[in-house]
Amino acid sequence: MPAATPFPAQGHRLDGDGWLTAMVVMAVAGREATRTLHVFQIMEMRSLLGFVLLWPLVHASGGLGGDADRAGSAPHVARNTVHYGAQFGWFLALTMIPLAQVVAIEFTMPIWTALLAVAFLGERPGAARDRRRARSAWSASP
Repeated sequence: MPAATPFPAQGHRLDGDGWLTAMVVMAVAGREATRTLHVFQIMEMRSLLGFVLLWPLVHASGGLGGDADRAGSAPHVARNTVHYGAQFGWFLALTMIPLAQVVAIEFTMPIWTALLAVAFLGERPGAARDRRRARSAWSASP
């Protein structure tokens, strides 16, 4: 039986590279699109494309009626509104500041995610570290 290794598989690194590439391509494409289209037009096309792509899934799962919990949809509407505003701001920032600065700010996303998880979700700052240590100790045992 091969010895367990505490290092992540190579696939995780490739996932990170894919995310990095996708974010940079999106930033460059967004910058180019804002040369000829207004930010609101870009957001409208994005919303329409999302609707067209998701409608078959909604339809296949029974549509919007029936078992859908209308009372539980308020948090989803709030989250979508915040997301729309944030993405509008991101596309607007592409037109106002250098692309390198947009990408640099974008790479602070994991830090903001961790800080906001602590603030809003009650996460413990060292929880991930503790889980890694536990996994490492478990995989090192005979």
